[in-house]
Amino acid sequence: MGGFGVWFPDLPECTAIGMALEETRSEAVKCLALHLAELARRGLPIPSPSSIEETLADPENRAGFPVIVPCFGVVSREI
Repeated sequence: MGGFGVWFPDLPECTAIGMALEETRSEAVKCLALHLAELARRGLPIPSPSSIEETLADPENRAGFPVIVPCFGVVSREI
């Protein structure tokens, strides 16, 4: 059985999975939006995103490949 997964290094508890790339991308967008909305609702800080260079410098992240996941209209501040 195969599939794909997305992990957000700055939000390690936020993950998404799917059987196809497009399904996984769609699930990642929803997961990120819900996670950031929940952090905002609880008044918790939203971390600034790491750069792709910082992310790839971590040996734990070298087995995968970076994907930019858009997040629209979730938070009221620039991140």
